[in-house]
Amino acid sequence: MAHNVIDPRPRRKLRAAGTFLLAVLVVLGFALVLRTFVDVNVLGLWIDAARPYLMVWRFALFAAIFGAWPYWIRKLADRRGWETSVAVYWLNQRWRLAAWWIAIELILVQNLIGMILGALS
Repeated sequence: MAHNVIDPRPRRKLRAAGTFLLAVLVVLGFALVLRTFVDVNVLGLWIDAARPYLMVWRFALFAAIFGAWPYWIRKLADRRGWETSVAVYWLNQRWRLAAWWIAIELILVQNLIGMILGALS
């Protein structure tokens, strides 16, 4: 006897899309409120004052993601029923992804190329 089981995947995708859309709307709304009620110069001062805290938050997020990487990959592999080779592949990708993340952080966020070019000129 076959059971009528609703596939949860479309619902999960819809929930993820809705969450993403809500996050985008919250960020845009917050930016609009700041732009409307706060002077641009004051906003720049706020960002400059928050820069060290945001850097600590980014590095803590970086450490949390790559520190817990094996746990989350194993959990995802168990939940999705991955073969062992797929789980091992993603476990081995941790340091490659971390290296790319560090490179992007140095080049784009910390402006390493701009600082080198500024020092050379």
